[in-house]
Amino acid sequence: MENFSRARRAAGIFCDNRLNPSRKESHELDPLNTYVLAQARLAKLRAQ
Repeated sequence: MENFSRARRAAGIFCDNRLNPSRKESHELDPLNTYVLAQARLAKLRAQ
């Protein structure tokens, strides 16, 4: 379980750095949710 939480934390920090460095709380979000939101944001940008 410790490995899972460490992986989650690492993924959250990774998502935070890649997507929105100014958002400090995003490491608390579920990384998968962050990924899905990022995909939606990309789709929106491509649609413009």
